[in-house]
Amino acid sequence: MKYKLTTIKDIFEQIPEDRIEDCMSELTVLILQAKRVHDLFLAIVNKVTGKDKSIAMKFPEFIEWIDDKKGTIDMGIKNKDKRIMTFKYKLK
Repeated sequence: MKYKLTTIKDIFEQIPEDRIEDCMSELTVLILQAKRVHDLFLAIVNKVTGKDKSIAMKFPEFIEWIDDKKGTIDMGIKNKDKRIMTFKYKLK
């Protein structure tokens, strides 16, 4: 089953009660990994340029959560509209 999530309310209204914990676990890992990738890219930019710079990282307007009970997360990195990198994670 696929769910398009934009707000916390969407999780509350769409995700079955017995699947909320898995959904939130996967979303937590996704957000933490996105933060770590941002920080890594920022460190690389600052090292290469020798200056303190900022980078813009746009989080998607919605997240599609797939309730497949696999505990896997795919996170894509785009430059403009072209995907340049994909990270795949597996929850333990």
